[in-house]
Amino acid sequence: MVVSQALLKLSESYRVHPIEYSTALKTIVLRPAVEWHSLTGKNGVVFELIQHFDRAYRAIQAVRQQMKRMGELAGVPIEPDEQTRLLDSCTGVPGVIGGGVPGAGGYDAIWILIIELDDASLGSPLANVQKLWQGWQEMNVSPLLAEESLSSGLRMEQLNEVNGLAEAMKFVQE
Repeated sequence: MVVSQALLKLSESYRVHPIEYSTALKTIVLRPAVEWHSLTGKNGVVFELIQHFDRAYRAIQAVRQQMKRMGELAGVPIEPDEQTRLLDSCTGVPGVIGGGVPGAGGYDAIWILIIELDDASLGSPLANVQKLWQGWQEMNVSPLLAEESLSSGLRMEQLNEVNGLAEAMKFVQE
């Protein structure tokens, strides 16, 4: 499953099962993503939602692996080893869905997708990632924080609905 499909499925699941979605979040925010596949429970919908989060995590990991491999074959550091170690550490933090290196790669940026709940008793994955970054010695790390859009959330743009996009895409296809 590709990343966009996995995230869209999660967005759809929230609309259909908001209470179970919240329960699933409260369950997975306490564990590293690598453990989500082993979670089971009596509530079938909650378990199904946890599996959707696990698929998103695995899809992100698969993209990272392929980008890393492509960089190695091309002799270009798309995901340099230093960033691999940082991303692996970040994805080991409970409540982190995944992360990667944006664009063409290199040493200048990473992105992390974090579950952050309003329930202080569950801790703060964002604060835990920031703490990890503050103590990171291998390279300088500083956050550029962004938050979800509460007005529309995740969506896929339609080519004909974005002014100028179809024209710009002609150059990509040539």
